Amino acid sequence: MTAPAPIRVVLADDHALVLEGLRNLLAAEPGVEILATATDGAAEAYTAIAAALRAQEIDEFALVMVQLALSLRPDQAAARLIQQEIETSRKHYGLALKAIEAIGPNDPLHALARSRRALILAELKRIDEAIADLRRLSAEHPESAQPDIEMGDILRIDRRFNEAIAAYDRGISKIGIAVRSDWPMFYSRGIAYERAGNWQKAEADLQKALELAPG
Repeated sequence: MTAPAPIRVVLADDHALVLEGLRNLLAAEPGVEILATATDGAAEAYTAIAAALRAQEIDEFALVMVQLALSLRPDQAAARLIQQEIETSRKHYGLALKAIEAIGPNDPLHALARSRRALILAELKRIDEAIADLRRLSAEHPESAQPDIEMGDILRIDRRFNEAIAAYDRGISKIGIAVRSDWPMFYSRGIAYERAGNWQKAEADLQKALELAPG
């Protein structure tokens, strides 16, 4: 089943948690999702337009479409994620958190919303709170590398290099055979190793990143 347009466009970088959300959705309702009413269909259409506008960085009009979608379906999680992304890009972190926190625990995209929330908390320098959230998310979704990699990024930026390396180790251990799109994990861990003074391991990770994505 092809993911709806808002999920494809807005959440393209969050593969593991998005796929998990879609699996949950399919488990609850096998086959193609049937929209119950014309109102639901209109909300989905507004959300799709908002995602397309956001992809082109036409944020003012994207927010208008988001508001129209939410006026019809306040529980439209994809619309709230678009809203969060725009507000985060504008450094309106309070509004971004408000958008994220409106996504309920039973929504298939709740785990992704929690991941985004942790990144916003890190921007607000609430580092320990962000790390605690990501640790819980990692424990609840042991098949996903994303929470651990995001944890590593936050810790590395906070100059807690040894803790960052441990987080990257956990994330990389979950990916199995590395593919081209995994190169940033090794690059980031290599930077953490370099800052921690472990030149040999830093070089090995940077070489691995180059091997996965030459040039």
